[in-house]
Amino acid sequence: MLKQFHIQLTDRIKKPNAGNGFRNTLLRIGSIVVYPIALVIGLFLMILVGIFSIFQKLFLTKGKSIDIAQDHDLNDRWAILTEQNKLKIFQKYRGEVRFAPTYLSLKSEPANEFLDGKIFGDWFFYYRQGIFLQQWNSIDKPDTNLIFIDTTTFDAKVLQENIPSVLWDIVETDTKELQLTCDTGKEILKYKIELDKT
Repeated sequence: MLKQFHIQLTDRIKKPNAGNGFRNTLLRIGSIVVYPIALVIGLFLMILVGIFSIFQKLFLTKGKSIDIAQDHDLNDRWAILTEQNKLKIFQKYRGEVRFAPTYLSLKSEPANEFLDGKIFGDWFFYYRQGIFLQQWNSIDKPDTNLIFIDTTTFDAKVLQENIPSVLWDIVETDTKELQLTCDTGKEILKYKIELDKT
């Protein structure tokens, strides 16, 4: 039987606006001045690398060709993400979002249909006889679900839906409850997770 959890949002902390107006203006002016210089240096380096690439192709022997298909196979392999009790969870890399963690496909042994066809973050947390996972509802914006899988019965359950963050941290408090902290970029959300004592 899957353990019963109660989860509730306990705190919402807005992040302060940081920065000095005068310093920000100077930085903007400086970036406008430096931008053309960086552009010229970048173009010069690209031309230089292109020339080296042409010479490399001319002098590369045909017997030492690189197998591109072999590199592609490495991304299609399943690797173990984690293992607890008799449950093994495997990951397959699917991509990454700029300024965010990678997202993965997951499967398990023994097989769990709950994981099929869904996208997950690379975050997980062990708790007693289970594991918490981060399911992604979208790769375009932060929209995640908190999942718990019991590693003895292999049952899975969605504990909280539509959390607007992919940056998570979870800790056990002094009162033996769990606190999930989610950073949305604009505010910090704190969720209290209680396990039924029954």
